[in-house]
Amino acid sequence: MVLNANKAFSAAKNKTQMIKKIPGCVREAFNIDSAEQNGIFKIEPGNGLCLYDRCYIFEDINYINQDEDVKERTLLQLASWLNSMKVEFKVTAVAECQDVKQFIKEIFIDKNGSKYPDIQEGIGQWINEKADEGDQDIKEIMYLTISCRARSYEDAKIYFNGLDTHLHAMFGIWKSRLYRLSGWERLRCLYRIMNQKREGQFHVPKQAVNRNNTEWKNDIFPGTIDSYENFMIFDDTLYVSVLYGKSYATSLDEGQFMHTFLTMPFPNIVTLDYAPVEKPVLENKLSAAHMNNEKAISDEVDVKRNNGQLTTGVSYMKGKRKDELEEYRDQVADNDEKAFFLGFLVVVFAFDEEELSQRVERVQTLGDTAGVTMDTYNHKQLKAFNTALPFAGRQVNCMRSLLTSSIVAFHPYYAQDLQEVGGICYGLNETTKRLIIGNRKKLDGPHGMIVSPTGKGKSMLIKMTEISQTLITTDDDVWIIDPQNEFSDIVEDYGGQFFDFTPKSDMHMNPFEIPVGVFEADYGTKQKFIAVQKDYAKSFCTSTMIGMDANSLHYKFICRVIQEMYEEAFAQKRLKKQPSLKEFYRRLGELVEEQTGEDKQITKEVYNSLSEYVEGSYDMFAFLSNISISRRLVAFGMKNVPENLWEPVMLTIMHYLDVQVDYNQENHKAIRLIVDEAQVVCKNKMSADRLLHAIITFRKYGGIVTMALQNLTRIAENPDLRDMFSNCEYKCFLNLKNQDARTLEEIQELSTDEFNSINNSSTGCGLMVWGDKIIKFNAYMNKENPLYDKFSTNFHEKAEQAKEKEGGEKTDQKEKERQEKEISKLLYAASMAPLTVEDAMAILSAPEENAKKLLNYLCDQKLLEASMETGTLQYQKVG
Repeated sequence: MVLNANKAFSAAKNKTQMIKKIPGCVREAFNIDSAEQNGIFKIEPGNGLCLYDRCYIFEDINYINQDEDVKERTLLQLASWLNSMKVEFKVTAVAECQDVKQFIKEIFIDKNGSKYPDIQEGIGQWINEKADEGDQDIKEIMYLTISCRARSYEDAKIYFNGLDTHLHAMFGIWKSRLYRLSGWERLRCLYRIMNQKREGQFHVPKQAVNRNNTEWKNDIFPGTIDSYENFMIFDDTLYVSVLYGKSYATSLDEGQFMHTFLTMPFPNIVTLDYAPVEKPVLENKLSAAHMNNEKAISDEVDVKRNNGQLTTGVSYMKGKRKDELEEYRDQVADNDEKAFFLGFLVVVFAFDEEELSQRVERVQTLGDTAGVTMDTYNHKQLKAFNTALPFAGRQVNCMRSLLTSSIVAFHPYYAQDLQEVGGICYGLNETTKRLIIGNRKKLDGPHGMIVSPTGKGKSMLIKMTEISQTLITTDDDVWIIDPQNEFSDIVEDYGGQFFDFTPKSDMHMNPFEIPVGVFEADYGTKQKFIAVQKDYAKSFCTSTMIGMDANSLHYKFICRVIQEMYEEAFAQKRLKKQPSLKEFYRRLGELVEEQTGEDKQITKEVYNSLSEYVEGSYDMFAFLSNISISRRLVAFGMKNVPENLWEPVMLTIMHYLDVQVDYNQENHKAIRLIVDEAQVVCKNKMSADRLLHAIITFRKYGGIVTMALQNLTRIAENPDLRDMFSNCEYKCFLNLKNQDARTLEEIQELSTDEFNSINNSSTGCGLMVWGDKIIKFNAYMNKENPLYDKFSTNFHEKAEQAKEKEGGEKTDQKEKERQEKEISKLLYAASMAPLTVEDAMAILSAPEENAKKLLNYLCDQKLLEASMETGTLQYQKVG
């Protein structure tokens, strides 16, 4: 809804006072009077009432993939914020050139890559492939620049500090974070804009940024500017042209308008210059326009009467104008709307004139698609460029007036990216086509879940990210609970330790051992440790008592024996003798002998249930530990554990790791615990509780737990695990269907588009939840990647490869047999008489080339020798 503004109304879009009306040099052409370290710039020269500004970087939000009701709510929130703004401001999206290889090198830090060259090569190839699939050449940064008029820097500072709280609160409502830039950071941003893809570094020291120094202008702004009608040339190398929105269609697509311009594949600036008009001024403007239109209608009626014409009504145009003005007045009154002047500017950068011309035409074509006519700012290019930069001030004002409800169509939001320095690469953002690189340690709740049916990329994703990249990008250790022994090969390939819990193995793990740190600790720590061991012993014994329900009487005697065993162990001067399951079992037996009646029967039930784990095939927990989890990568395989023994084994492994983390912190190394097939772990309440306890313990020491599940049923059924799911800030869903898809709808808020992305996703593709971000991702790895065969667990692919290998071996054998027959024929014939090439061709029924190759091969093997004694090349058998 565009309004024709009169002079009083138009006062809201006044131009800024320039530092120099006629600049004497380039540094005077850019309208910044002075800069402060805290980021406040003084824009206008002189004393008294002047223009000041402050600048922020803000984050994109998840808009385009939302349902319509959520989009509408977001637009209403934006409208509320716009109505609250009483000062001029700019939203500036800057797309800068980016060296992709350098960008990846800076953000993806493979500090240990040289220790794992195979991983470094394969992951590097995968990341580069994903980068090539997307748009990594251009980096987009969005700025919010707020301005105010104040009589001094101190007054401006007070105003901006008050506004700062309001801005953070409002942007937080629609989940867009703000970062306030310092003065030095702002100057560095301007430097990058001015030096698109050109050599040089930013050398302005931070201490040089103060109100008394403007020497930084020489380092930031170009040395020369050549101005032409519709473009400029900076330093004879960078070509620049500024365009503006000249006219707009009646309606614009609020989801695509800005995105159309923000995805241009070359360096550019897109600026929205806002000048608010206060509601009383708007109401007066509308009232004046309404009165003028009413007078024009009355004058028209009078003219018709004076001319003797029959008056049947007003003209169509005046009647339409009357209706529009009444609609505007009602809209402003009913919806609490205000008006804005809006300037829409696009700056295009190129490196020669032809390239610039092509890009300008591209902008104009995009404008036609989006519903705006874009034209170059002729003869005002430098002033328009100043207006488009992320600092306050307006030197051109080709602006349009719009109501709040219309201006929200120009919002810059589209979709979120995740790119954190020092993180792990999770693939390609399917919406923005940019790499996803995230550091889970920066999440408030870094634990995670990966949910996917068999064969849809769950294990592949874990191996690519949580194992391989953890090894090369961090110093963290990786521990794996592996119910299917699926990770045995990769653990051994990477020099790790794989412990296969097979009955009657030579491996022993003592869950009752006392860490040295506990033995040397104070009384309180020792008693706390004993309490932990009592809880474990109760859980372990309960899990072994098949067909019986453990109760408080069982627990009383279990705890009594544990207390006595540890009091005796702690009484030693030195830790020579460690408690063990075997000792616990012996002490229980002694207690049985001492007891009578019901007590004897109760203790005997516990005692008998432990026999398989002390004297039977599963005695691996009965003796002192002979394993050490000293390497960075350790896995515990449980495929060969019988189903009826699975729970006590699982409990013991989790408890053992728990103790290692809680009491062995002398190395202060963070641990990444991966629990594969977590739905199996969560099948029983005790093992589920133990997993919950491990999550709490690991987090306390900076560890991270990742759970992989085939389905969500167990999570939905267990209230504790459901809470755990909600508290995990990293979640991945790949190809969920049927019941799992319906369960996910109940426990994770998703839009229809997001839900469809997991319901119909291809292998390796899905949906990622990262804190408050939701990202559609593609982590598929090509089969040509050197890591693919190591990572893949696709049964059908493995079977096909085995079949092809078998077929190839059969073919090779047949070929070998054929060649042996041909060699025998030639050697036999050569033993009878010398052979010519023609003779060999006839014997073998082969072309000349093949006959020559075989004859030469036999000569190389010293089986034939060639001679020219008869004038013809002949071959005869040696010896």
